[in-house]
Amino acid sequence: MISGIVTSGQATVILTFLLSNGSRVPIEFVIDTGFTGELCLPLEAVSLMGLTFRHDTLANLADSSEISLALHEAIVLWDGVERDVLVVATGRRPLLGTALLDEQELVIQFTDSGLVTIDELYDVVGGCQRIFRSHPLFSERSIGKSEHYPILTI
Repeated sequence: MISGIVTSGQATVILTFLLSNGSRVPIEFVIDTGFTGELCLPLEAVSLMGLTFRHDTLANLADSSEISLALHEAIVLWDGVERDVLVVATGRRPLLGTALLDEQELVIQFTDSGLVTIDELYDVVGGCQRIFRSHPLFSERSIGKSEHYPILTI
């Protein structure tokens, strides 16, 4: 699980970049559910870390305009595991977008210093499946014996 806090009304988490020279750089990101990419960093930070340029990409802005932005490759620690990510070089504040939240559960306590957690959605679903399978009403032996199945309310 990745944990963070709410600061000044913004959900934040720290991700650690693993650079090609062996150094590790922790950076605080604001979770931005309006950003559909993976990560966004100011151009200066991308240059300082020496991230590898991949290509330019077109980005649609909130005002329906389109701009060309540089896309870079990086490796971050995501829940303790190395993960390849794409970083858009733009803006003034590091942003974490929804592409990294795919198959994840995001929980935010929207209060000053509230807890922010990102966890694998698969673990939550898998755990529920194990509970359902162990319940006599949902066991594999009982499925198919009746046309009517009980509704489980949690």
